[in-house]
Amino acid sequence: MSNGPLPQHLRVHTTDGFPIVAQRFDPPSGLRAAVVIACATGVHARFYAEFASWLSTQGVGVCTFDYRYTGLSFPPPCNAAAFSPEERHAATAAAPRDIRLTETWGRQDMAAVIRYASEAWPGVPLTMFGHSLGAHLMTLVPHEWHRVTRFLNVNGGNAYYKNFADPDGTLYSLDTAIRGLLETDGVFRGSYVGLGHDLPYSPGVQWLKWFVHPHFSAYRKADVDMMRRMHIPYLSIGFADDETVNKRMFERHLGLFSHADGLKVSLFIDPAAHNPPWPPCGHVHSFRRAVKQQSSTGRACLNRVETIWSVYLRWILDGEVEESAGEFRRWTVADEIDVDAERAEHKRRQQFRSPVSPGARESGGLSAKL
Repeated sequence: MSNGPLPQHLRVHTTDGFPIVAQRFDPPSGLRAAVVIACATGVHARFYAEFASWLSTQGVGVCTFDYRYTGLSFPPPCNAAAFSPEERHAATAAAPRDIRLTETWGRQDMAAVIRYASEAWPGVPLTMFGHSLGAHLMTLVPHEWHRVTRFLNVNGGNAYYKNFADPDGTLYSLDTAIRGLLETDGVFRGSYVGLGHDLPYSPGVQWLKWFVHPHFSAYRKADVDMMRRMHIPYLSIGFADDETVNKRMFERHLGLFSHADGLKVSLFIDPAAHNPPWPPCGHVHSFRRAVKQQSSTGRACLNRVETIWSVYLRWILDGEVEESAGEFRRWTVADEIDVDAERAEHKRRQQFRSPVSPGARESGGLSAKL
């Protein structure tokens, strides 16, 4: 763990009255900036505690939080901190069926924490820091954009199944591992396919809709239009050793934004290519402090405070990018995806789509269901 201060645990109430559990990390002295960290799919807020605590020692006020019916964010009288695995499963399965990724976790839960942070630490720049899923949701909360100084997307990419190296295999694997249990168990078993902890039913259903649409989280035209109205400094960081989000996914997500404003930039980093090498970053590892260690080539690695955490901090404090850390790119209008043409092609293909395998056909798999 970091030597920074321990967090204050609190409940932040959403406009629909849900008590989100959040953690507040206050700087010991000299407030310089504020950050809200939004979790990845199936990742609980406590995962980011070490990184958040270190940020607070650098003068950054930090809020982490769990989306409703995940992590610690269960309504009273539930005591999620004391859940057994069986109790957590039952409480997750009991979540209301009207919870949605964008409308609920984004525009209610995340929005409430943004409001809280902007009021808790006024007068300093506020960075919305989205990790994977959190990066998708943060640009779909337009009613709170006026509070945000800049966005930081880490590991957020377009995970449409055709962007994987083996599209049909990926689709069939998720179908067989997730779909059947989602209907019989009432829980999205993300833990079965490396997507962290399990999710409630309805967010899982919506995630599967994202998965089979070429624009993923922006599968609705209104959401693409919303993203293209966002004109706030935005840095996207991806990693060559990310085992979940590859470079194509990284770039496809960025192509959904409007780039006439020149405010969106990206940094694609290969940790092993540095000399001395950086510690692995992958899809989740960049949030844990690493001691100096040997790389696979036998060379001594730097730790994350000396490397990626310093890159994050520079953007949070000053809106500056450590361009030498990786492949830097400022996105332009020429990089924008032709959204209308792709949506029309996707609709055309839907009319003639076949199931991916006999097994999927027999079970009414994702390709048929969604």
